Amino acid sequence: ESSSSISLAKGFSDAQNGGPAKFDIQDIEIQEGMFIYLIIDCKPDGSGSPHHGDGTTIQLNITTESYTPPPPPTFEKDILPILSSRCLDCHGTNTQEADLAVHQVSKIIFGGENGSALEPGNPESSYLWTMIQQGAMPPEESEPLTSREKAIIFRWIKTGASTSEDLTNVKRRTYITDEDREFWAYRLPKTRSLPAISNIQLAESPIDNFLLKRLEDESLSYSEIASKNTLIRRLYFDLIGLPPSPEQIEDFLNDDSANAYSQLVDRLLASPRYGERWGRHWMDTVGYVDVRLYDGDGTTVYVNEGMWRYRDYIIRSFNTGKPYDQFIQEQLAGDELVDWKNTSDWSPEVMDKVVATGYLRNIEDHTS
Repeated sequence: ESSSSISLAKGFSDAQNGGPAKFDIQDIEIQEGMFIYLIIDCKPDGSGSPHHGDGTTIQLNITTESYTPPPPPTFEKDILPILSSRCLDCHGTNTQEADLAVHQVSKIIFGGENGSALEPGNPESSYLWTMIQQGAMPPEESEPLTSREKAIIFRWIKTGASTSEDLTNVKRRTYITDEDREFWAYRLPKTRSLPAISNIQLAESPIDNFLLKRLEDESLSYSEIASKNTLIRRLYFDLIGLPPSPEQIEDFLNDDSANAYSQLVDRLLASPRYGERWGRHWMDTVGYVDVRLYDGDGTTVYVNEGMWRYRDYIIRSFNTGKPYDQFIQEQLAGDELVDWKNTSDWSPEVMDKVVATGYLRNIEDHTS
């Protein structure tokens, strides 16, 4: 095989000082904002003519002569003038919406309510650039940034966010405050020694030590151990919400094995009735209803179509022992956990994650 190089066009552009480049292809002047398309369809096969679908490999080289790249933008010279005309009314020295000021690089790095807004060298990780890309900054009522201005800001961040300001001791604001860190749920658990108790024979698990210690401080102790007849009724009502049958009571009373109680617990936890019983508590918490009625509607009742699927999802989750963190994630953002728009495999796992977002339909949605 052999390859050859063909010069389709030659041109020259003066791109000094960051100005827009332009060059000529034959008698056409190519300027900023124009696009060049190369449509090539050729493969020698002896026929003497190209065929649709034939392929080849093309290497396109753009050569520059005596080109000196412009220096990186600086905040004071290149960025502040852009921000001054668009952003300082809301994020300047007098007003800081969302607690964000952008009149100094240190202020941008420190950030606002959404955390630090600048990561020098990394535009994609900089909240400032994210807001610009999404069109949220500047706001709609302000003059939008031009493509050139966006390019300058991007290049400024990419090249390290140059500034004359001393950033040695700049701090970053985070989502998590010191007060948040002290909240018990976010502190690492620590192993505690078991409290000493008098009636050590009553402690069947470490939890008993803490319970008995509190009782002993009040000169109290456990009540008498419940009878097996009482225990089976407690278990049935607590775990499945139904009373045991006479036959089930008799079987339990006649079971003298050491693990009779734990085996009964396991059987009830494996019962479909367990999810129905305890799933109700969750559905009450999130406001689950099969129908809805608005003020002023009189006797008109609207059916929440398909909500039964969410109800069944809750029951299945309890019955299968789904981890709590997964249970919450699926309800808040199950549709983001799977590519449901493009899937052809609606497996129970995929369906569960989408149905879980029925949680969000338990209240009136005004976001359309």
